[in-house]
Amino acid sequence: MTEFEEQLAAMVPKRAADLRNCIVVNELSGTEPSAPSVPEPTTTGIAEPLTFDGKPDYFGALEQTYLRKLSPPRDNGLRLIIAVMGPSVLEHQYLADKVPWAEYPTHKESKQWYAEYWVPLCSAMGIDPFAEPKYLKSKDWYGYIGRKRKEKKEEVKNDGQEEQGELNKLHDQLAAVPWKHEEQPDTAAWIQERSPVLDLFGIAVRKPNYVCWRQNNHSLLWVLLPDVQAQRALARDAQIRITERLGRGDVDGAWYDAMSMFYLNAHLSREPFFVSKLVGIASANMGWKSVQTILRYGKISKEQLRNGQRNWKQYLVAGTLRCKQHTSKKSFSMKCYGNSKMLRRGSGGK
Repeated sequence: MTEFEEQLAAMVPKRAADLRNCIVVNELSGTEPSAPSVPEPTTTGIAEPLTFDGKPDYFGALEQTYLRKLSPPRDNGLRLIIAVMGPSVLEHQYLADKVPWAEYPTHKESKQWYAEYWVPLCSAMGIDPFAEPKYLKSKDWYGYIGRKRKEKKEEVKNDGQEEQGELNKLHDQLAAVPWKHEEQPDTAAWIQERSPVLDLFGIAVRKPNYVCWRQNNHSLLWVLLPDVQAQRALARDAQIRITERLGRGDVDGAWYDAMSMFYLNAHLSREPFFVSKLVGIASANMGWKSVQTILRYGKISKEQLRNGQRNWKQYLVAGTLRCKQHTSKKSFSMKCYGNSKMLRRGSGGK
């Protein structure tokens, strides 16, 4: 054994023989496996459809199952968001900032994206590809406040890392405690500009489906990340508006926004992608933190608390969460009982 092999074998002595075998096999250049692996659920996850060369066609499987939810488009909530935000909700905010909408089909930085992704996306989701999105320039909280700081020429250190850390800290503070407009004038101005988008977000996540079409000329990971990450940004924005509403005494509005995060989690948790489920968990976690903030700081009447419990039960009964697909009936029942108990504590346990 070489020195490197001996070091590895010392760390994993029981696997030394297997390690030697692996190294020998890898050193046999040009050696092919005796038999190719057969596509089946136990090896590749799916048995069909297959590509022309006999490999698993994951995009084909995606279109046959999950993407069928795109029809009819009127039931797809994400269609509403994409129609009014365009590339900015698909993690292409740099295009929205740089390229006038009328120049998208011909501009050197946007024409390929426009032809290969935007037009097919609009066709699949029932959106007019030529109509300029109403809120194309709308930014999330990080983008808006970051731009304001640059306009004020505030010093940025460490290539922006220190500024990002300060923004994260400020976001967490604003999302945790109610605040007044005079205390945060820049964020108050952002709320006024962003509220129509967040209103539509609340409507969209309550639709039966919330699905984004994926294109078939990139890896699954590449086409997945942009729109899913943008959904997390919308949930973070809702967190800020919840505490703004609490600062104005709007408990009903704050509760509505908190429930929106749970509905988003419900949709994302049904997607057949690991990263979607992670973002869904993050959205639900933000939702529970917001619920705790509402119960702690909101002046909640008994009627408002009963309405909150009723909304939560409707959310569960509607089957939006589809909990049976992800957890046992017993564990989910215990979780729901614990969450309902927490809501009851908000009114003195009544």
